[in-house]
Amino acid sequence: MVSPSVLTLAAGESADIQITLTAGSAPAEQWATGFLTWSGGTNDVRSPVAAFPVTADAPAEVSFTGVSGTGDVTIVSGISGDMPLRVAGRAAEQTVASGTQDSIRHTYTEVTIEEGTKRARFDLLTDDEQGSDSAGEGELTAQPNPLTVSQGAEATYEVSWSGLTPETTYYGVVSYADSDVATIVKVIASE
Repeated sequence: MVSPSVLTLAAGESADIQITLTAGSAPAEQWATGFLTWSGGTNDVRSPVAAFPVTADAPAEVSFTGVSGTGDVTIVSGISGDMPLRVAGRAAEQTVASGTQDSIRHTYTEVTIEEGTKRARFDLLTDDEQGSDSAGEGELTAQPNPLTVSQGAEATYEVSWSGLTPETTYYGVVSYADSDVATIVKVIASE
């Protein structure tokens, strides 16, 4: 859909338009291309259009509290059918309070990311608060799994966690089907 559907422009004039696309039968996670043809007077003008339908429009991050609990996550699906939810992690946050200084006074910290890690997140903080590098036990799940979805419609699933060490922040990730679309699940394990 193009809005407005009719444009009248004088020589050298420009205008903004809004193009609304729906995936229809286009496969998710693949580029779809085409063009929009403007017709009028003696000239036709073709504008290229490219879209990348996604498996889901999902929040980048959700946050919950408690050593155990549940929380809802709502997405808008880009596909119809059963969408597998891939759950990874339940890693405790690690804070590095100091680094190594090189000969030109840059401070850095070397970080090792284990093979098979799905996501790594780095935040730079400017305060001097000390953090904990302790890991806890626990479980993170998403239900229902698979999630039954309809293209263009909202769908909600529940994440649940348990067995977390109090006063520790944990991160997990839920990915949607075989896509790179993911939601980081942050749990602040407070009592």
